[in-house]
Amino acid sequence: MTGCKLYRKKQAQWMREYVPGESLAGISVSVEDVPEAGGMIAVNPDNPADQWYVAKAFFEKNYELIGYKDEPKAMPFGHAIEVARKGHKIARAGWNGKGLFLFISCPDSKDVPAENIWSEHGKQLAEANCGSVTVRPYMLIKSVDGSIVPWNASQTDMLADDWMIVD
Repeated sequence: MTGCKLYRKKQAQWMREYVPGESLAGISVSVEDVPEAGGMIAVNPDNPADQWYVAKAFFEKNYELIGYKDEPKAMPFGHAIEVARKGHKIARAGWNGKGLFLFISCPDSKDVPAENIWSEHGKQLAEANCGSVTVRPYMLIKSVDGSIVPWNASQTDMLADDWMIVD
């Protein structure tokens, strides 16, 4: 494997099961692969026409189910954070409050002008910093009363396996 480097995926991958005998027209299949039951069809979420076959053995070794498009599946906190980074809302199945969910404030850091800062202390900081301040992404929770506030995970939240996508 001369010249190879090791990479890790940054996001989850949408896939569907391959149905034996289905037409693979428009789906990339490696010449080494023989499509079989248990194989998967991967879909590029930015271009749904871009699809490719994932061999059963490779899929079973490298992937695990973390959710359904229309039906949530429980997942660990680390997976939930990954999907939140991609813009999804997440929540714990075990939370008591109706309608509670988390989301990330923004995907990237943003320079916010002083006139757009609502806190007087934040506005002063921005003005002292050439008129703006960098705001980094953070987690927010939508509470029962409809308000949103910054959120920090408890030890119990971080170790829980009942996280779900709630889009």
